[in-house]
Amino acid sequence: SYKRRVDASLVDALYLLVNSKHQKETIDAGKRIQVLMRVGRGGAAAAGVASASSGGADFSVEVVERVIKATSMVGLISLSLDLLTSLLREGCDTLPSAMCYTAVLNALRKNGRIDRLEETLTELANASRRIRRKYAQEGVQSMQEKFDLDSSSNDSNNTAIDIVAFNTYLASLCDAAVNQLPFLSTESVDMNIFDDGMSSFHIDVQKFNDSSPKPEKNKNQSNNTTSPSEKYLYKALNLLKHDNAKTKFSLAQDPDLLSYNTILTAAAKCSKNNNAKKFIRPVTEACLRLMNERGIKGDVFTYNARIQVASASSTTEAYDSVQGHLSKAEKEAIKLIDELISDP
Repeated sequence: SYKRRVDASLVDALYLLVNSKHQKETIDAGKRIQVLMRVGRGGAAAAGVASASSGGADFSVEVVERVIKATSMVGLISLSLDLLTSLLREGCDTLPSAMCYTAVLNALRKNGRIDRLEETLTELANASRRIRRKYAQEGVQSMQEKFDLDSSSNDSNNTAIDIVAFNTYLASLCDAAVNQLPFLSTESVDMNIFDDGMSSFHIDVQKFNDSSPKPEKNKNQSNNTTSPSEKYLYKALNLLKHDNAKTKFSLAQDPDLLSYNTILTAAAKCSKNNNAKKFIRPVTEACLRLMNERGIKGDVFTYNARIQVASASSTTEAYDSVQGHLSKAEKEAIKLIDELISDP
């Protein structure tokens, strides 16, 4: 039994949502939830979040978080985004749970909404910084020490963004690179990953950052242009440089092995495209160097990606079929396999 009729109504609507077999049933259940949660009616109770001044049928943050996850999983992205925004309102003391917002980010990734995904992650980061400043201004020393406001921290006390959320965004960039989607971002992307000038990149940075319109070129000139896949991969790489990701998105920790493997795997997939081979090796080398600088050791997925990139490179190099000599890239692939076997 339920103390309030609205609670029973919400449970019924969620049951219909989870068990819907057609899009119409899903939409109808979503509309019922939207009415019950009062999304879009303004104020602190816009999403039915409990508030002393709102009155009416308010729901706890925990309930709203689970509704967000449920609506995200069935593809009701607009509703889940509205509910998530309501939890990020001014005055909130903690961030929503990682379970809640990563579900929304995964739904956006699945639908290829990179722009909205980045915007949502930025909103979460802004809320995180606002909450941290609030604790700092209160001057409660124990709280400040608990959340480690002034130094890098691996805490997960609902004041910093979970690394899974960042990796979801990184994966969406890599998805776009693999699928060769148009590059939508208006910001310039730095292709000089390292400051010492020792990288093996041979790319015209000015050409890449120039956003002015270019005259249409024929197919024979396509190899001289920077592809969207290249831009997406370098945008992902720049997030792993220094503390860029942790600072920009208020992360609870630095990028982990999965972050680097995501880019390496995407580069390996892109290597199947002949037009991508000119930048795959520089991207791979840059990613491995960034891993080395952070002292992150690769795993089997790291080696698999490297082997695939090396094998793809061999198709563009000379191979003496009479003498049976291996190309440099093929020798490199065999060396990586031997290295993996010797150090499982």
